[in-house]
Parts: sequence; structure tokens; C-alpha cells
Amino acid sequence: MAKLSLKNVLTGLFATFFCGLIIWAYTAPAPRAASEIARGDVRLIQNRFQEARDHYLKAQSLTPENFRVYQRLGRANQGLGQAKKAQDFFRQALALSPTDLETQLLLGQSLLLSGQGPEAERLLKQTLASNPGCLEALIQMGWARELQNDTEGSEVWYRKALEIHPHYVEAEYQLGLIDLRAERFEEALEHFRYTFGLAPGWDELALESSLSIYLKLNRPQEAEARLQDLKNKGGHPLPSLAKTHFNLGIYYAVHGDNARAREHLETSLRYEDRGDIAQRAREVLGKLSQ
Repeated sequence: MAKLSLKNVLTGLFATFFCGLIIWAYTAPAPRAASEIARGDVRLIQNRFQEARDHYLKAQSLTPENFRVYQRLGRANQGLGQAKKAQDFFRQALALSPTDLETQLLLGQSLLLSGQGPEAERLLKQTLASNPGCLEALIQMGWARELQNDTEGSEVWYRKALEIHPHYVEAEYQLGLIDLRAERFEEALEHFRYTFGLAPGWDELALESSLSIYLKLNRPQEAEARLQDLKNKGGHPLPSLAKTHFNLGIYYAVHGDNARAREHLETSLRYEDRGDIAQRAREVLGKLSQ
């Protein structure tokens, strides 16, 4: 039998300790919870909300005092359309971390989407008391006032956002919608002008709103010019313009310019050849061919 030296014994003890440390790192509650959160985050980005929630629930069982787990559970439930559960989880997150700005904004957004303007406003006032320059909180305050039929009040909050960040995209867009509803068309167009080419997702919204104004004012050439400006700017992938070309096609069809109508309706189909707009475009093209 070989004689064990002190060096061999110490080496063996160190190896055992090191292996144990590695095992602990992969099996201890906190690292395991972090792994579940990471997996849930991937599913959340992919809009696989049920799977995301399952991972977050596992993380919750491992680290019940981690406020971020509750925040994520709120987001997953919001994605599943379960607003009440989402709000409960956001509140649990805030109970553990009362000053977390992201969670405050997520709860505010959920309340607004549920039509709970007064409750959202109470929360957002607390948020703005400690974060007076938070643009998203200012925008949400505007939404809260709109839900309470206070258009003038909402406009005040959107303009506060513009004072901090001139031409802030969402503020400009919301002010444009207010002017559009009030039939202040030129003012609305000026607001929408600042949303073009500034951020993905806003171009299509602003273009659709601007287009409705140009066509209402019988200025289709300006609508087409704005559309071409958007195509020329580039910088990020263009949104689907199927609806835009469809509406232009309908305008020209109503006004008897069948050639322009066909051009836009066919372009609409090149963007999207399935769905309601595509079906309606084919129907109109069929009538124009008769």
C-alpha cells in the first residue's frame, strides 16, 4: 500500500473542495435562479410568454426575495394578456425594491392599458417626484390624462417631455394625434414630420396618420412625396407599406385615376400578398379591370 504524503493529502483535499465549489456554483439557489431568469428572458424576447413564465416561476421558488423575478413574471403575464396578475407581480417587485424605475414604468403602462387612468396617475406622480426628467413617465402621465378625457392636461405633459428632449418622437406623435382629432391638420402634420426616420416603428404610424390628412385635404401628391422621403431616408428597415399604398390606391380609384390606383394597389400586394388588405386590394383591382 502506497504511503500517503502530507502533500498528497492536501492536494486531494483541495481537489475535493474545488470540485465541491464548482458543483455549488451550478446548483446553489442564486446561480440556478439566474440561469432560469436568463432562459426566461430569451423566451420573453421571442414572445413565448408561457415558457418564459415557467422559467421565472422556477427562479421565484429558488430566490423568493429577488425583485427582478417578480418584475419578469409581470412582463410575462402582461404578454399573456393577464393584466391583473401582471400588476400584482409588479407590485410585489416594488414591495422588494420600491424605487426601481423600470418596474414603476411597467406597472404604469399595464394600468394604462387596462384603462386605470387615476391609479396610474397616482403611481406616476410618485415616479416623477424622484425622477422629474423621466420622459416615459411624462408620456404615461399624458396617457393617464387622456383616459380621463382631459385633452388639455395630456397636452401639458407631452409638452413637458419636449422641453426636456426637443422633438422627442413619442411626444410629437401624441401631440399630432391630438391636433388630428381637433382637425388642426397643419399643426398635426408638423408634429408627425418629426417622427419620420427617427425610430423604427414610428414611421409607419406617422405615415398612416399623415396620409389620412393629406387625402382628406385632397393633397395626394404630398402624401406620395412623404412616402418617397421615407423610402429615401433608409437607416433602418422600412415598415410594411402595404396599407399606405392600399389607401393611396383607393383614393385614386375613387377620384377616377385608375392607372395610379392600379399602381398603388399592385405595390401594396408586393408588400403583403396575404391578409385582409391584400384581399381588398385584389377585389378593387378586379373591379378596375371590368
